[in-house]
Amino acid sequence: MKAALLIVVALAVCAYAQPIRPHISETFEGEGYSHIQTVNESIWGLGRWVIDEPQGHALEFWEFAHEHRHRSVNLLKRYDLGFEYAIAFHHYPTPTALATNGQ
Repeated sequence: MKAALLIVVALAVCAYAQPIRPHISETFEGEGYSHIQTVNESIWGLGRWVIDEPQGHALEFWEFAHEHRHRSVNLLKRYDLGFEYAIAFHHYPTPTALATNGQ
């Protein structure tokens, strides 16, 4: 009888216990691949991200090799200032500012 009562109590505790949530870092770094498919070509590139949520900053960089280098771009995101600055190396040598409301 005690064993059955102990099992019921253990199941009740498990049922009402809060699930363990992961601790998600407020800063993040990552990288991945990009693929652009046009009518005539298939273009691969490498992307990198650095995000600092508490400071409201992020940097995104897309790099393409050789004859597609003109597609490479840096994106500096300043959520604290409300702007994203884009530097596309060959098309726009000076940064362009885009308003953003990201958090």
